[in-house]
Amino acid sequence: MTPRVTRISVGRSDWGGDLTLTLHEAEGDGDGPTVVLLAGVHGDEVAGVDYARRVFQTVAPKLTAGKFRVVPVANPIAYAHRLRAVDEDTGTYDLNRSFTLEPKSTAGRLAAILASEILDSCDVLIDLHHGAWGEAWGMLGVPESGATAEPSDGLATAFGFPLLKRSNGVLGSATSYVREHIGKATLSVCIGGSGFAQELEESWRRWHVEGISRVLEHLGMLDGLQPPGEKVRAFTEAATLVTTEPGMLVLDQVLLPGTVVEGGQRLGAVIDPYDFTELEELIAPASGTCYATTREGPIRRGRFVASIARL
Repeated sequence: MTPRVTRISVGRSDWGGDLTLTLHEAEGDGDGPTVVLLAGVHGDEVAGVDYARRVFQTVAPKLTAGKFRVVPVANPIAYAHRLRAVDEDTGTYDLNRSFTLEPKSTAGRLAAILASEILDSCDVLIDLHHGAWGEAWGMLGVPESGATAEPSDGLATAFGFPLLKRSNGVLGSATSYVREHIGKATLSVCIGGSGFAQELEESWRRWHVEGISRVLEHLGMLDGLQPPGEKVRAFTEAATLVTTEPGMLVLDQVLLPGTVVEGGQRLGAVIDPYDFTELEELIAPASGTCYATTREGPIRRGRFVASIARL
């Protein structure tokens, strides 16, 4: 089947005009599962839109079985504003907390349409999340327990990224909706970000294309084309270093996903950007491997510097 593009109406925007979602679909000749790929659930995670584009354009011509459905911008209002979450009335609603099917807000209406038109008919959900500008992530996510844990683990093993977090997630997220209301496997791909070296960002794009291709091969939707991924290490416990003072983040070393740190190690400081006074010393709260990091620059109180997997 030639890939097709469908516009799905969500109704009138509170600012006027029609609010729509865009769905890309490809279908193989053989029978197989329906896999949904969501990106742009958080509007400041702009790199995921390009990841979704590259994956779809690579996979669609090669699909041999099943259906592959991609929503590159799940929250068009937030994406247009480059903000994590935007409700037109309050500016506070997070689409990834709105899959409770109570469409009282714009985010709720988006979630309800995504659920009824796309998620309810899927067999597997792949949900893309990553860092906003200047933040980088590097892990997969699967449910820790329940009937969907084992098949979801299989997806992660096929993807082949070295770090995997097992957690039952957040109430109202797209993945929790698919697991709890539909009973299907989910895989959160939390890899990448923007505002980094071109070579590093390109490596994150390759991870998405090659990893998701391996998942589709695992599901019988593609012929075996990709080299195997890496050995997956799973964790359930993590520690996050957050700032208590606003100012300028200055790091003692470059922190990226995969960086190994020791508990008690000094990672940097928050300084006053005007008089250069050190406001806060930043100490690693645990030993382990970073799976989310922030680059140097202005930082607000309560923002994360690094999240560390206890392996």
